[in-house]
Amino acid sequence: MKKRILYELGIFVLFVIITFIFPNKLMAYEYYNSEISYYENDNGGITVVKANYDVTDVTIPEKINGKPVNAIGTFGFSNCDKLKSINIPETVETIGAGAFEHCRLLEDINIPKGVTEIDSNTFQNCESIKNLSLENITTIGPAAFKGCINLNNVVISENLEKLYDESFKNCISLKQINLPYGLSYIGAEAFYNSGLTSIVIPSSVTTMTCYDGTFENCYELKNAVVNAELATIPARLFKNCISLTDIIFPNESTITTCGESAFENCTALENIKLPPQLATILESSFDGCSSLKMVKMPNTLKSILNYAFKNCISLSEVYFPNTINEISDKAFDDLTFDKIVFYGYKGTVVEKYASEHGIKFMPYSFNTFEDVKNVDWYYNAVKYVYEHKIMSGINSSTFAPDQKLTRGMIVTMLYNMENHPSIKGTSKFSDVQNKNVYFYNAVVWASNNNVVSGYANGKFGPDDNITREQLATILYNYCRYKGKYKTVYADYSKFTDSNKISSFAKWGMNWAVGHKIVNGSNGKLNPQGTATRAEAAAMISNYCNTIK
Repeated sequence: MKKRILYELGIFVLFVIITFIFPNKLMAYEYYNSEISYYENDNGGITVVKANYDVTDVTIPEKINGKPVNAIGTFGFSNCDKLKSINIPETVETIGAGAFEHCRLLEDINIPKGVTEIDSNTFQNCESIKNLSLENITTIGPAAFKGCINLNNVVISENLEKLYDESFKNCISLKQINLPYGLSYIGAEAFYNSGLTSIVIPSSVTTMTCYDGTFENCYELKNAVVNAELATIPARLFKNCISLTDIIFPNESTITTCGESAFENCTALENIKLPPQLATILESSFDGCSSLKMVKMPNTLKSILNYAFKNCISLSEVYFPNTINEISDKAFDDLTFDKIVFYGYKGTVVEKYASEHGIKFMPYSFNTFEDVKNVDWYYNAVKYVYEHKIMSGINSSTFAPDQKLTRGMIVTMLYNMENHPSIKGTSKFSDVQNKNVYFYNAVVWASNNNVVSGYANGKFGPDDNITREQLATILYNYCRYKGKYKTVYADYSKFTDSNKISSFAKWGMNWAVGHKIVNGSNGKLNPQGTATRAEAAAMISNYCNTIK
């Protein structure tokens, strides 16, 4: 009796397992025609699958037996290696996992608007598909388009939230893809060995797996912008991206750790600006970056682990902050040490490591601020304005060169240049009434002397950011106040955006460009770009050294 019960129980368990793994196999299939078979599903509709493996062109009806066709079954048309096109009705809301897997000749397919998820392996190895519109898709499952080697155009939904592992792996013809803001998750190896040439990871992305390899072996990838709000650059993120030359992390990046082999063998990478909050560089992060010439470590860096810069044979300059307390013995393994210079602070682990490994060590000459190094384009300007008591840091060790300049800051700088003359009267601006704020006297002085005016609403806006053309105009007004104004010709021919100068700023910009107080960058003046403290230091030092 017990044997009988165990036998029946075993049969039941086997039935459950088979039902779970092969759900479609136990359904009562009926044939619609020679191409399609179907069964009634639990949603009151019809699920369709192939009738045979030799189908070539399939049109799925909207209804069968008066019921809507709302699903394509799991592995529904998989391995139909003669299937070239399929027309799916708008009634379909679900396409099962592996539904078109290994349909190597499939070229044309439409995704109905009611389908919001592409399940795992749905189009894996559909080697002939070139174009896809995924306008309403919120989730793309694991390996959904893996091996679609001719896929070159994908329209992604603005509502896409998740891209799972290997989604577009081995899509070697896919050159561009726009990841929407709202995407929060990107799985491991999502674009492994794809043909991407550039990528922007939106700031909405908050999760990528630790051992990711998302863009590993993307041999044609040249430009990448990582706006994702992550704590760690995933391991192998750009490993073997041999064409990568530009990688951008925003100033507000939250990244604190560079993962293992994140940039390993990025052989075209010559320079990189690391995330500003980076604290740790893990093993082999830049191993094999043979073109990397210079690295400026951020002011938050604490640790560099073994092989982090192994085989960086072109590396000649490395700049360190005084926050660093660990450099593993093999962090700079297999380099030509007599060609490298370490710049850092005396008495730190940097000086000790350089001494132990025969590397030339150069202490910083002007080391008041931890975030201003010899290599920075604004180094001499900051040194000038600090030594002449025109600008100070935001604290004793930080200059904050990338911090936005405010109206309160600029009038304070000019007031400092005047050696704090006494002021007459009080502030006429409704938002500058507290005499204890640092800019109060400067605002009164600048207003009294027509260096800076307020707004039509009676406010000064001391905390408002200031643009480059506004800064130039203020310096122009200051020059006139000093009685040193001279007419000058400005040659705008080398700037492509001079037509963007506002009408109020034309005189000021003409004067500033003509006297090379404003020099622009990469052929642009960027007149309406918000000025930074570093740019202010540069313009003021140029003014002081040019206007005698």
